[in-house]
Amino acid sequence: GTMLSWITGPTGECFSYNDWDGDRTVARVIDPGSGRIVRTLDQAVACVSDDGRRAWGRDYARSYRCRTVTGYASAIAGPMVAHPTNDGLWTIDLVSGASRLVLSIADVVAAAPDALTVGAPAWFDHIQANPSGSRLLFIFRIVVGRGWASSLWTCAADGSELRQLTG
Repeated sequence: GTMLSWITGPTGECFSYNDWDGDRTVARVIDPGSGRIVRTLDQAVACVSDDGRRAWGRDYARSYRCRTVTGYASAIAGPMVAHPTNDGLWTIDLVSGASRLVLSIADVVAAAPDALTVGAPAWFDHIQANPSGSRLLFIFRIVVGRGWASSLWTCAADGSELRQLTG
């Protein structure tokens, strides 16, 4: 789905949904009173902090290429970089709209002790923030043949303190 999220924070109450803007996924922030788009974020949103100040996102077009049911249909073509350093888990400041990469797919593969990661496309899935917004929990998936392997990870909200919980 569109990952519909309520945002209650310093800018008031609104909600967001993920959408396409040309060839990239974005999040639209809507004022529920007027129904108008008040902002377009340059990253799709996966989850929002309880205080409404931050969100975290991932590349849903990449997810679609790895496992269609976890992403958004896309006509994006070209080679798939298995472990990019410029894609992964993004933090989004909901007040300013700025976003930045906090944890790359390559970072997690480097920390993963599993031989399945060698050369196989990988992606983030099911990102959740703890109630204080200080830590994230996510599933990291890797294409294996016609299926995939999943592992559960946690990190600080800024991408540091990466730990694998299950593999």
